[in-house]
Amino acid sequence: MSGYVYIYTLADPRDDVIRYIGYTRNLKRRIARHISDHNHNHRVRWIQSLLDAGVKPIAEVLETCLPGEDFKAKEIEWIAAYKRIGFDLVNGTDGGEGVEFSPEALEKMSAASKGRVHGPVSQEIRDKISASQKGRVLSQETRDKISASIRRVFSQETRDKISASKMGIARGPMSEETREKISDALYDYWSKKRSKQ
Repeated sequence: MSGYVYIYTLADPRDDVIRYIGYTRNLKRRIARHISDHNHNHRVRWIQSLLDAGVKPIAEVLETCLPGEDFKAKEIEWIAAYKRIGFDLVNGTDGGEGVEFSPEALEKMSAASKGRVHGPVSQEIRDKISASQKGRVLSQETRDKISASIRRVFSQETRDKISASKMGIARGPMSEETREKISDALYDYWSKKRSKQ
């Protein structure tokens, strides 16, 4: 194989905690694939929860593997090291498998998925799912678990980190000229509003 391979992490931007380790030859394309992935696994659900919250995972390169290096073994080492020190990774395996398929395997997967409906779920299917859940009674234990998973309490340190990470993101630091324009616009707005009264 030729070219560099990157061992990378994905972190939650709200608390900077690393949740996934993988490898790729093209980090930008791989991140785009993570974000558009609609499989049903822990990693996809975690990324979807970030997207639902209006944020995207932060990608960072851990190691650059030179051509010929055993990048799969390196990924396994990194995953094991992070798990050993207590990171709750969403990796489905211990690493090394990757997503490289032979042309024959890709052809078989393509043939198997022909005729399947992909993408958003139709209203008809949603109605069927809804009807199947009507009248279902959850135990108190299940309700408590759901409640605990939804009600996330952040420490003051985490709240401070989240707040600091969002400062200046929307508009960045403003120049004096921009401040004057905003001030003038607000002055004009309130002057017109007062004159109408």
